[in-house]
Amino acid sequence: MYNQHNIYAESNFGIFDFFIDGNDAAHKIKDPTVVAQRFAPSGINLNPVGSGNNYISFPMLADIGFKVTVGQAWFSDVQLRNFREPSNILFAEL
Repeated sequence: MYNQHNIYAESNFGIFDFFIDGNDAAHKIKDPTVVAQRFAPSGINLNPVGSGNNYISFPMLADIGFKVTVGQAWFSDVQLRNFREPSNILFAEL
């Protein structure tokens, strides 16, 4: 709990996947309440208008923020990358 961890988040059309200390299936955070659908992308839907890849994509990269209690956590080597190859860095805070 108090060790350093690498957190990965991937989003495609508002559907998010979160990972801890690796970005493969073994490190994916799973929500037991989410029911997988055959043709829909897996993950947590954070798009307020729904999922289906035919809506305005959320989130739009506009504001970046972090909020924790003092001394609770710290962030380093933050990178936001484009979802598709070549995954260029859009934001970096080292």
